[in-house]
Formats: sequence, C-alpha cells, structure tokens
Amino acid sequence: MSKSSISEKVKFWQEQDKINNLMIPRVLRLYKTMEEISSEIKEIPEKIALAESRAQEKAIKTVDTFKEDISNKVSEFKSQFLGWENDLYKIKNSVEAKLLEEEKKLFFERENIRKLKTQTYWVTGASILISVTAIIITIIK
Repeated sequence: MSKSSISEKVKFWQEQDKINNLMIPRVLRLYKTMEEISSEIKEIPEKIALAESRAQEKAIKTVDTFKEDISNKVSEFKSQFLGWENDLYKIKNSVEAKLLEEEKKLFFERENIRKLKTQTYWVTGASILISVTAIIITIIK
C-alpha cells in the first residue's frame, strides 16, 4: 500500500469521525423527539375520549338545565292559565247572575204589563158600562 493511500484513508476516517461527532447528537435528538412525539400520539385518543366525555357531560347538563327551565315555564304558564280560567269562571258566573236578574226583572215587567192591560180592560169595560148606563138613564128620563 502506498503512503498516500493510507494517508487518504486516515484523512477520510478523520472526516468521517468529525461528521459522526456532529451527526450523532443530532440523530440522538431526533430520536428522542420522535419518541416524545410517539408517546404524545399514543395519548391523543385518550385526550380525545376525555374531551368528548367532558363535552358530552356539559351537553347533558345544558340539556337538563334547558329541560328544567322549560318545565318551570310550563308550570308558570299552567298556573297563569288556571288563574285566568278561574277569573273567566268568575266573570261567567257574574254575567249569568246578572242575566238571571235581568230575566227576573223582565218577567216582572211583563207580568206588570199584563196586569196593567187586564186592569185597563176592566176599567175600559167599566167605563163603557157606565157610559151605556148613563145613556140609558138619559134616554129613559
């Protein structure tokens, strides 16, 4: 072997050693970073499941709160409706009572008119009878 060939080889391996000294720490850092990323990727499904679980719990709480609010509103409306219904029944009863009073008054007024007509017929009849009697008496005299 020649001296130049050995010196070239030594030079080559010295350069390789420099390159290796620069590259090995980088490769080790990359390997470590890849391990970290790999472990984080393994945790992603668990984190997604946890986030979904929390979101579902929050959604259920929101729906339950919404249901409770609606139930309370329905109860309030039922209560108001029952109050209005009671008021309407009171008004209806009051109107019916007033109508009954008016019907009674109308009945009595009709009865009074009927009595007045009867009395008028009697008075008219008596007046006619008195007039006829007075005419007969005048004729006879």
